[in-house]
This record gives sequence, C-alpha cells and structure tokens, in this order.
Amino acid sequence: MLRGISWKTYLPVVLTLSLATCNGGGSSNGGESPLPSVQIVALDPAANERAAAVNTTVKVEFDQTMNPADSSTFVADGSLSGRLEGMYSGGGTTFLTFAPDSDFKPGEEVEITLTKGVTSPTGAALDPPFVFRFRAAVSGGDADFTKAPGSPFGVAGTPSFITTGDLDGDGDLDLAVANSSTRNVTVLLNELSGPGGGFSEALGSPYDVAGEPSSITLGDLDGDGDLDLAVANSTTWNVTVLLNEPGGGFSGSPYDVDGDPSSITLGDLDGDGDLDLAVANSTTWNVTVLLNELSGPGGGFGEALGSPYHVAGEPSSITPGDLDGDGGLDLAVANSSTVNVTALLNGP
Repeated sequence: MLRGISWKTYLPVVLTLSLATCNGGGSSNGGESPLPSVQIVALDPAANERAAAVNTTVKVEFDQTMNPADSSTFVADGSLSGRLEGMYSGGGTTFLTFAPDSDFKPGEEVEITLTKGVTSPTGAALDPPFVFRFRAAVSGGDADFTKAPGSPFGVAGTPSFITTGDLDGDGDLDLAVANSSTRNVTVLLNELSGPGGGFSEALGSPYDVAGEPSSITLGDLDGDGDLDLAVANSTTWNVTVLLNEPGGGFSGSPYDVDGDPSSITLGDLDGDGDLDLAVANSTTWNVTVLLNELSGPGGGFGEALGSPYHVAGEPSSITPGDLDGDGGLDLAVANSSTVNVTALLNGP
C-alpha cells in the first residue's frame, strides 16, 4: 500500500470489475463499444484499518463520475451497533461518501458493502460487489481491571459463549450469553450508568433455542437498525436466528446446517447488502453458508450454492475477512483435529 501521499489508501491490485449489460450477458452495449468498467481507486478508511477515528466519514473514490448512493447500495453495519444510518453524498463526482449519524463505538468493527446498485451515469455498474471492513479506534483504558458493581451477574444455565452489542439501542453495550445446559440465551442489559449500576435481564430473557448453544454472534440480520442474534446449536444440527422485536425481546426460528455446529459468524458473503451466516460443523468437517433471504418473498435463510464446503479437519472456530484483497469476504477455519487451518476464498 502507498502511504503518506494523501487521504487515499490505494488497493494492492487494480480491481477491474465486469459490467452486466442490458441484454443479460456479454460485454457489448447493443452493438456499440463496451462501456468502461467501474474501478475502485481508493478507500478511506483503508480496508482492515485497525484504528479509524470514531467520527470518520467513509469515502470511496472511483475512476469515473458516479451516480448518488443510498442505504441500499452503500451499506454500513457496525458489529456493536447494527445497521448504521447517515448522510450520503458525492453523486456527480468520482467520490461516494457516507457520514454516519452517530459516532462508531470504540473498538467496533464496521463492514461496508458496495452493492451492484452502485453505478455511473454511463450505465456502468459495480459487478461483482465490493465489501471491506475496518475497526474504530479506542481512546482509553490502561489494562487495569476491577469488577463492575454487582458482578458477577447470574444467567440461566451453564454459559458456553458470551458477546457484546447495543441490543436495546440506548448507546451502551449489553451482553448476550449462550447457556449450553439449559438450551437458551440470557440477555443482560447495561445499567452501569444508572443509579443501581450493573446489568439486568431483558424482557423475556432467557430466550429458548433449538439445541445446546455453542456459539453466538450479533448483527442486524433483518436490516431494521437493531442487533439480532444468531446461535449455533451443537446438538441439533441447526442454528437459531433470534430477531430483535420493536417492543423488546427476541423471537425467531431454527435453520438446518450440515453437521454439529461449533462456531458461527456473519458477514455480507454475497455482496447484496445484508448479513449472511457461516457455520463451522465439527462432526462433518465442513462449513455451511446460509444466505440471508429475510427481505425476499420466502424470507428466512437459504443454503449457498456449493454449501457445505469441506475443510481439512474438525472445525472449532470460523472468522470472515477479505484475505486476498479482492473485495469479497473469505472464511478462515480452525481445524482442531488436524492441527491446521483452512482458508476458503470467496469466488467472483
């Protein structure tokens, strides 16, 4: 990467993106010369930036003038906040920008998806879509810890996994705990800034799941602006998706996977602007990818073409990231039984 020359961080390779034409294929435009393909020139913050300012504006530069973007084509998701709203600008220039309405949370991982709906006035489209991530900076702490008021906090069973996120949208981070022995999830809402301090159990908590939960992840799965839960159920070969309800509480249903799930993660794996699920199945040595179809006519999640994807051993953990720098989220899988890891690259 080139550093120190401007705000820009240049991509390690030039991304030449194909153009879907009006006749459904090929590179011609009704017999005329091919339209110039869209190229991404620079990203700010850079892909995989580890300490972006919490009040940063996301800026993408293209090699040609672009049409305006909106929340369906330039999508921002925060790992601790959910779907992010803000102001879009840059239409009619070579830049598209997104300024979130509120600051990113310190340490939050932000995922940006530029969908195929990103186009230029000439009709050129971004195809395939482009996804990148960065992390917001932290500004405090000295690694000297004390117990919070009221700690420890009781849950409903033997906890096997814990994660954090702003589950009630009040600006602070709450806890979601997978309880393996009681097959449920406890949600503890943050009240550290209140008169009593500590954490208290959310309305309706604990929430039942379809098996013995081994892993849990948070993300705005239905695109309504709040964080939902996805839970891997290790004894029943499925995952439970718990959607955050407007009046408080969570409700949802299970989706089958191809083995005994040990780990679950999420990300926009197909670049369409919503969050999909990737599940490591320990008993069958494979990974199930479930594509988000909640906004479609059938709703729910559907298994990706080619899923499940075999790995080299019994997978114990899975994480997404753009490993090859091509703008698609890849998967890295830890294989506990064969002392190795499998990297699954996301095809075009």
